[in-house]
Amino acid sequence: MNHILSGNSIDIKFKNGLCLNLPIDKGYVKGIEKVLLTGKSLRSCEECITPEIATPYGMEVDKYEFIDIYEADGAVVVRTKPYFKVGHRMEWAEHALHLRINTSSWSQGSKPLDNGLLEWIIKEENESFDGEEYCGFSYGFRYHCPGQPIYQIEDKATWELGGNACGNTIIMRGSFNKPVAHLETDTYYYTGWDLPGIPNPHVFQHLPLYAQLQGFTFQFDKEHVLLTVHEKPSHVRSLFLKEKGDSKLLHFNQFCFDLTDRTDTPARRIMVSKRASDSFTDLVNHYLRVKDKIHESIYGYYGIKLDSVRPSAHVETWNIAKAENFSGIFEQLHKWNIKRAFVMPFWKSNETEIKPKFSERIDDFGFFGNMCCPLELEIADCYGGWDGLKKILSKAVELGIETYSWFGSHFSSLSPLRKRMKNIFARDVSGQFNRNNYGHVLYAVNQNSQEYQEYLFDRFKKARDCGLNGLFRDSHTNMAADTINYLHIPYEKEVMGGATADRVGFLESENSQNSDMILSMHDTEVRIQKRFQEELGMFYYVESIGILGTPMCGTNYDLVRGYEYIFSNVETNLNCKKLEYYGDDVSFVYFRGLSVKLVYQLNIEVNKFPYRESLDPWWSPDTMVPMLQGYSTVESHMTRMYLLEDDRGILWRDGDIEVVFAYKDFSYRLAGKRKILETIGNQSFEAENAFEAEKMKIYLIK
Repeated sequence: MNHILSGNSIDIKFKNGLCLNLPIDKGYVKGIEKVLLTGKSLRSCEECITPEIATPYGMEVDKYEFIDIYEADGAVVVRTKPYFKVGHRMEWAEHALHLRINTSSWSQGSKPLDNGLLEWIIKEENESFDGEEYCGFSYGFRYHCPGQPIYQIEDKATWELGGNACGNTIIMRGSFNKPVAHLETDTYYYTGWDLPGIPNPHVFQHLPLYAQLQGFTFQFDKEHVLLTVHEKPSHVRSLFLKEKGDSKLLHFNQFCFDLTDRTDTPARRIMVSKRASDSFTDLVNHYLRVKDKIHESIYGYYGIKLDSVRPSAHVETWNIAKAENFSGIFEQLHKWNIKRAFVMPFWKSNETEIKPKFSERIDDFGFFGNMCCPLELEIADCYGGWDGLKKILSKAVELGIETYSWFGSHFSSLSPLRKRMKNIFARDVSGQFNRNNYGHVLYAVNQNSQEYQEYLFDRFKKARDCGLNGLFRDSHTNMAADTINYLHIPYEKEVMGGATADRVGFLESENSQNSDMILSMHDTEVRIQKRFQEELGMFYYVESIGILGTPMCGTNYDLVRGYEYIFSNVETNLNCKKLEYYGDDVSFVYFRGLSVKLVYQLNIEVNKFPYRESLDPWWSPDTMVPMLQGYSTVESHMTRMYLLEDDRGILWRDGDIEVVFAYKDFSYRLAGKRKILETIGNQSFEAENAFEAEKMKIYLIK
């Protein structure tokens, strides 16, 4: 490693062949510009990589004055002094949601902060993934600016193999775009979600990198793979964007943390490897191994487990359920070899406690909410309380069917828990309870509340003792892992009730100085998951499709179709209209899903059971039940997944044992003589060197 400081540039070269520079303009560091590996450009030089920093009080960093450069602990450290300028608007808002403005001097321009410091920490990186050697570098930021607290640093970068994204391909699960997206000049690629026609069509711009996205990026061209991954997980909100007509692929990563004037960001590692072959199938299998290694590292860091999906049913109604119907449903699921079921929430809610009181006049009012607006974590009286829950689940327990149920990242706005736990709800920038665009019916929970956490685990321990095996964390992305809590005063100092202008002369004010707090709930949510898994032994489904928890969420069949292997270990619904549009056979679609642990949930409407209209119209027991029986034989051996060439099917490996799901008739090669069980037809045979696989069959090879 060496670095050279000239009058207008810092040039750094590592032993692995990675070279980069940071231009200096009139004494100010512009950011990381050129990045080359053995002569190949890894990014466009049109924009420099730089941290975007602003305080919630409307102070923005305008530029970074170069101080010095030194080497320490194997890294090059570039020290800079941030210059702050007055931004017009704060992030904080008045009661009426008008943004407050900064009243500091607006004429002085930007100026440095005494003792303010931002360090750029740049280090060589080398690692092996799937037997392939990756090399590159990492960079991170160390912020220390007394009196200028922040809670976010936006790492603005672009990454393009060859210096141009056009012609490259990116693989990304969890975005609102194709999971395998080939980029050309006229391609518009955006990982966020805009939904025209609703009051605020900009639903998500950034998405949490670990809760919703896959935790890393994987870009490739004809010769190389470019991998970006952080040294450790944290609350990161990411945005990846390529505009139509542009050649840059934006990588914006918003690091979030508790409000502070001193913080370090996890290093972002940028590594490149040569492609081992021209085969797209080989590349996908390499991507899967890279994903496995990164995800296992994240699970290890947080101490959480990957709970595997199983063929499952979704048993609910949007009215008060006929509790007596559940036993018959579980018996039917047992006959169909479905061993796991989501059961609707039975909590006291707006649906069970409030709407019945207005049943004769329900049309005279607006929206009351529903069963997903829980008042408290107590089983509703209409279901017989906790004894009633135990009775509802008893048949599932008897038959060995695992059940899991709903709990939200919120409570009804009418919840009595507010009287018992002052700190139960999170607040937004205006000081209101965070509603996350859900109107008047619910508020987001302050996951950091210890009172709430102990209450939560006490109630789910009771649910577990009634026979419940797992849970589904609703609104996991938007109201738990990615919610930020904005507080002007500690909860314990809060005066209950509101204030109106006509009462201003009668109010007493606190003389104590307010102490603003902005608190991330991301890692708290992960710790809650860990406690459920470790203390209660319950599996943890989430309404997200990232790494944290087992995904049970909606997917777009347009994006899943042909890329099922990207959506492994996901439970989702199946859109019949999409199947009709493509002319796809539903039994084959269900088979392809099973082959990669993509479970299409069978929806059962409790109050219509046992009639046929209680089931999803696509459900075909004549073809699908034999699949499930065959699947149950190989399920425990589905450890490492591989894509077969020419879309022939999927291979799973578990030591020397192989499992093959055949998408078409083809000859499968064997290593010598093997014993084979075709599990759907329960036919055993031996073969040497190869055997003829048949479409929509499952083979267990020993």
